[in-house]
Amino acid sequence: MNEPFRISVEASTGRKGVLDVHDALDQAADFFKILKGGNNKKVLFNIKTVARQNPLTMECVPHNATTLDIDYDIVEPNARAFHTLYRDISSGQTWNPDTPKVVRDATKRMLERNLNGIASTTCGLPHIGQSLEIKPESAKSSLRILALPPDPIYSCMYENRKRTELGSVEGTLMNIGTHDNRPSVKIWASNLKRSIWCQLAAAELQKWEKMSACVVWSEKRVSVQGKIFYKKDGNLEKVIDGYVEIVEESDVSLEDLFDPDFTGGLSAREYLDKLREGDYGGSAY
Repeated sequence: MNEPFRISVEASTGRKGVLDVHDALDQAADFFKILKGGNNKKVLFNIKTVARQNPLTMECVPHNATTLDIDYDIVEPNARAFHTLYRDISSGQTWNPDTPKVVRDATKRMLERNLNGIASTTCGLPHIGQSLEIKPESAKSSLRILALPPDPIYSCMYENRKRTELGSVEGTLMNIGTHDNRPSVKIWASNLKRSIWCQLAAAELQKWEKMSACVVWSEKRVSVQGKIFYKKDGNLEKVIDGYVEIVEESDVSLEDLFDPDFTGGLSAREYLDKLREGDYGGSAY
């Protein structure tokens, strides 16, 4: 269930498909250096697969160097910083001055290689559900933006960008499946008038593997607590690391709500008339 980080480096046509080993390996090294945050000894990348022909493709999974457990959270901030930086500069916008220097420097080197022998570099960032592709055209314009000083009011200019926060959403269970290659549930949020995919936390997998289609068919109401991703227009996009609780609904009749002592024996009309007249603690308005 742990999808690896992936980089694919393709030679330019001008080199007739010849991919220089130094360019390719340096490109991959800088990608993983970005994710590690430089020479971070707390992170180890375990190589899962390497395809050595053109394009060169490498897949690696991050591990905590102390426990040797798979740990995506430890590299997530740098993965997001890299994705945000390239998204900004490739679209001609200013970049965030808070971007770590190691991320800026390694990104600059990757862009420069895409102008000298590399046709495209594709980086897969599965843990944040994103990927990006660098081509010579975008590399040239991106380098020009990156060379400019960042705007100090970046956070104010782009305060409506995508954001993430902890929270919960509630809705009717529609489906149990996968989203971004991760086990997920799909719910219908009536207040938003649309469906939302909620990726399950690892601790939830065993419980939901045993769920049958009957749970979906019965249209159970559920509450999902996790990391909520919002689009830059403010609309909710998805939930990850979700913990799902089925909301147990009970039928309540009017008789259950009726309190014969509430009006002191008066009819509803008599009680409201007296309330308006101020006979119960003053004016009602």
